Amino acid sequence: MSFSAVVLLAIAALQPKPLGVPPGPCDGAVILPSQVAFDFQGNTSGCTQSGGTCIAGETIVFTAVTSNACIMTRLWQFPGDPVVAGTTINHIFASPGSFMVTMTAVGPTNSVQVSRTVTVASSSAIPTLDSSVLVLLLVSIAIVAMYRLRH
Repeated sequence: MSFSAVVLLAIAALQPKPLGVPPGPCDGAVILPSQVAFDFQGNTSGCTQSGGTCIAGETIVFTAVTSNACIMTRLWQFPGDPVVAGTTINHIFASPGSFMVTMTAVGPTNSVQVSRTVTVASSSAIPTLDSSVLVLLLVSIAIVAMYRLRH
């Protein structure tokens, strides 16, 4: 085999695509940690990553916040559950506690993981209004409404 044939074979071996095919916009793209995050919000408690306590048994919506168009998939890991894929995931923690949730953004050449701790309280830990306070509140609203209607 001639030297030029060996060089051509070596060059061909280095080409990830057939000759003449232009590279895609995500070929070799690297996902950076600054491009990956996630937010969450409880449907009942209103808890978020910024504050508040979620309630056991409520649906919590987890949303991937990514800024790299080359991310191919987002994988979620909740304690004790199988991995699930998606940009937005609903999850229910059945019991109170602190739970580490991990989201992995997968790109063409690497992946980046981000984790957050979600604090979940028992539904009995949420304060409620005593019935006498509730009646007083309703009567006060009715009095204000009657006053406003007369004036």
